[in-house]
Amino acid sequence: MLSSMKAEPTVHSEAFEELERPAYRVNYWERPGSSASGWNLDAWIVFDAADVDEASQWVKDHANGRRYELFVETVGEVYSGFEEPRAANLVRLAGSNPNDPRNEDA
Repeated sequence: MLSSMKAEPTVHSEAFEELERPAYRVNYWERPGSSASGWNLDAWIVFDAADVDEASQWVKDHANGRRYELFVETVGEVYSGFEEPRAANLVRLAGSNPNDPRNEDA
């Protein structure tokens, strides 16, 4: 699918806030059976990666053939354990949600 992406030059500006080591969120998606069944989600958070390349490599190393999405959190949020939902806004860096009807395999 071709996108309607555009690129334009801009002046350099300083970020309002910069997170030195942001947290990355990962969604692994896997269909357990036939294409008629739904997608199973295995969600992870990655802390203290040196940069997006290291986080991306971790995602690929643990994908085990599964489809994935990689996000960066936009604010620093303290990890409170598995039972505490994360609330930070996310920016998608890679992948797509197979449940999104705009995707071919939704």
